[in-house]
Amino acid sequence: MKNKTYKNFGDAFLELKENSPDISYGKIARELDITDSYAWNLPNRRRTSPIPKKILIELAKVFKVKPSYFYEYRLQELLYFIDINRRFLDYCLRQSKKFKKVEVEYGRPMEEIEGELDRPEETLEEFEELEEPEEKKEEVK
Repeated sequence: MKNKTYKNFGDAFLELKENSPDISYGKIARELDITDSYAWNLPNRRRTSPIPKKILIELAKVFKVKPSYFYEYRLQELLYFIDINRRFLDYCLRQSKKFKKVEVEYGRPMEEIEGELDRPEETLEEFEELEEPEEKKEEVK
């Protein structure tokens, strides 16, 4: 199984559930301490509110994957990082302008030319390097 997905939460949840036939909605409900109906509604959400981070973390434990498997978890982490490092938002916006220029130059949407550019994993590694915990910084000094 992959260590992450770019699918929306509902599709990712259903894929994990399909690959784990021994995990029922009842088991998910018990593990997450939610009702069976809430567990069933997780992949079939009609609300636009984000899945709570606590639910994503607990659900990852049930399916034996890292929370970062879920795109929504990684997005929430990025938003938190941007919130505490507000200048990083400007960097992201500058990068998005570069991507828009690339789309114009290639004459195709970004989804079609993505494989010809930097891979998202490489960008993620660069991002993770920026997020060095304070403890490690102190140890280096």
